[in-house]
Amino acid sequence: RAGGLLLALCLLAFWRPALAESVLVVPGTGDAIAILRALASDFNALHRGDMRVDVPDSVGSSGGIRAVMRGEAELARTARPLKPQEKGAGLRAEPWATYPVVF
Repeated sequence: RAGGLLLALCLLAFWRPALAESVLVVPGTGDAIAILRALASDFNALHRGDMRVDVPDSVGSSGGIRAVMRGEAELARTARPLKPQEKGAGLRAEPWATYPVVF
């Protein structure tokens, strides 16, 4: 599927795993979580046994960013721009998709 391929390309471009790791946990916002879980499922099916992507329940954008800053995660799902102090800590945002929300 195209979605699985897109996620695979994004993950391979930005993820720098340790040699012993085989699971990429991506904490953060709950926005579009169903779509992200579907993409992760497709990716996991394509890479069975090599590596796995886990999209856990929402901890919010700030929670995902804090996990990255503490070294507990390699990537975060965010629905907001980085704050100046987050950028100052060396984080950078690489948007790869947008999700429309209508009220």
